[in-house]
Amino acid sequence: MISGKKGVELSVNFIVGLVLAIVVFLGGLYLLKSLSTTSDNFLNQKFDSFTSQMEDIACSGNEYVCVGITEKSARQGQTAVYTLVILNAYDTTYTFNVTVEPRAGPGGPDNLLKLNFFPRAPDNNYSINPDESKKIPIALHSKAGAALGTYSFRVNVTDESRNLYGASQILYLVVT
Repeated sequence: MISGKKGVELSVNFIVGLVLAIVVFLGGLYLLKSLSTTSDNFLNQKFDSFTSQMEDIACSGNEYVCVGITEKSARQGQTAVYTLVILNAYDTTYTFNVTVEPRAGPGGPDNLLKLNFFPRAPDNNYSINPDESKKIPIALHSKAGAALGTYSFRVNVTDESRNLYGASQILYLVVT
């Protein structure tokens, strides 16, 4: 009878130890997952900050119109955002018009319809004070089903008299 009690006690101790081991193992997995997520978020923030600084450096000259990084990648169904910088060299506040036009892409003109781009009229007018610059986001979105490859877009900035202001910019979107 005594050996039976010892056997039950051993079995209970074994089960308790097994449960504790499983809890510690799952806690370790949770800790690893949370560390991984935190480090990924940290790296993404640093990369975004670095990209923003590179765009600022690339557009720090006296160009009237500038895009810091002209080529970006996006998967099907995702959006790439470019930063267009316009410097108002006029003596008065001017309103500038930004147009984005698709130029070329893989698979012919039908595949260009599988892309969205912003800004579009009437939201493409920007008022800028004299000797100031303004950063304007340009979003290129590839819909699901867009052909893989490189698409190009022309960005034109015109002033109030519809004259081309600065040089046209060419943006490249690589759909992967």
